[in-house]
Order: sequence, then C-alpha cells, then structure tokens
Amino acid sequence: MNERILLADECLELSRECLELSRECLELIHEQDGFDKPASDASKGSHPKGDRATVQG
Repeated sequence: MNERILLADECLELSRECLELSRECLELIHEQDGFDKPASDASKGSHPKGDRATVQG
C-alpha cells in the first residue's frame, strides 16, 4: 500500500478514537456538572465558566 494511504487510515482510526473519547467526556460533564438542569439554574454559578468569571472579575 501507498504510505499516504496508510497514514490516512491511521489518522481516520485516531479520529474515531478521539470522537469516542469526546462523547464519553460529554456524558461525564452532563452527569457531574448538572448540565441537565434548566438554563436558569446553570446561570447561577453551577457552570465552570460562571465560577471563573466570578473569581477573575
């Protein structure tokens, strides 16, 4: 096989693994940080960005 084809195949496999890990991370975020709450609850500081803004601001 051509070296470029082998590299493209490896890149595709790594991209699939990355996507799978990203999905797992998103599930963990939803479970641990309460993103399943209504938006009004999330805006009260439960979101990490809200916490950082408070500390820095």
